[in-house]
Amino acid sequence: MAFGVARATGPVSPVVYDRRSTLWCCLGAGFATLLDGAVIAFTAPSVQSALGLGDSATLWFLSAFSLTFGLGLAPAGRLGDAYGRRGLFLAGLGFFLIGCVASAGAVGTWSVILGRLVQGFGAGVISAQVLGVIQDVFTGPDRLRALARYSAAGAAAAIAGPVLAGIALWLLPTEFAWRVVLLLPIPFTIATIVLGVRGLPRVPRARRATDLDLPGIAALGLLVVLVTVPIIDPGLPGAAIAAVCVLGCGLAVGLACWERHYARTGRLPLFAPALMRSRGYVTGNVVALLWFGSSLAFHTVKTIYFMQVCETPALAIALALIPSAIARIVASGWGQRLFATHGPPLVTYGLVVHTACLAASAGATAASFSRHFRTDAPPTVLETPEPGMDSRGVA
Repeated sequence: MAFGVARATGPVSPVVYDRRSTLWCCLGAGFATLLDGAVIAFTAPSVQSALGLGDSATLWFLSAFSLTFGLGLAPAGRLGDAYGRRGLFLAGLGFFLIGCVASAGAVGTWSVILGRLVQGFGAGVISAQVLGVIQDVFTGPDRLRALARYSAAGAAAAIAGPVLAGIALWLLPTEFAWRVVLLLPIPFTIATIVLGVRGLPRVPRARRATDLDLPGIAALGLLVVLVTVPIIDPGLPGAAIAAVCVLGCGLAVGLACWERHYARTGRLPLFAPALMRSRGYVTGNVVALLWFGSSLAFHTVKTIYFMQVCETPALAIALALIPSAIARIVASGWGQRLFATHGPPLVTYGLVVHTACLAASAGATAASFSRHFRTDAPPTVLETPEPGMDSRGVA
């Protein structure tokens, strides 16, 4: 991959950037945000005990990040296209840093949840810009290699995060250890901000007006909230859940009608009609949504189960997860080549194997002898290369 200084010329002024520095910014941002995702489950029992969180509040603590991640992701992508990615990239890192500090220093239920909400919003803004920067700066094989390295950075975070969390929870007092674990992304976030100030491309703002489709963005954000809240808080009354379902369906229909109207006026809607008519695009995104969501939920619940029910040390759990993370790094390298050879059917085969491994892992977890965390490791390792293949097909 060519990582030297690149120069792009445009109608306003040239854009000069170092592609090596740009890639390191993307990798650092991905590592910091994914490190947080890798350690959050390890803190849940301690946070619940220290702050007196009930079951509903614990669910909010674990899910608040994902809720605002989606809220930040959708508008940030469009705003990055319109006004450049550098400012939003750095702003997202700033929000992420503030939320990280706020959640680690929380003294009560709502303060820790608020910190996670801010942190998730920042991560959503970051992720939109990272993928956009890779798309803008790299082309052809260089782009594929950049994406593979981004995936490898996520796998590295999956190794480093749990191990560091396990060491902190082992060595430090319980009431202090969880705060240290929540602060783990901070050094990497600060380093990425420094890299971003120096290495992200400075793209001149376009003089022409840009369609942002603000009503579409607002409707999508509200729809995300309506869909997510009943999942985060299953204790809602039946009438409230019914009202949310009715409002959600009505909002979805209204959003679809608005997007068609917006496109007919000659402007660019949030959901491009050509993409929404593409069966492969829609199916791929639904598959990715269900796959990522189910995998994240499964491993979060399993980690908390081993810590709370089986009383397995956090460090032992972290060490048992290392082989699966290494398998993911390997899979990120050859997944693209396999998909190029076998095509979309590989996604189906990969998901079948992945599902079978999840079932085997669940069975091993339910067995009494899995209290020693030994029988769960093989299916966990085997399931991990499958996402490496699946993600190439659904991306």
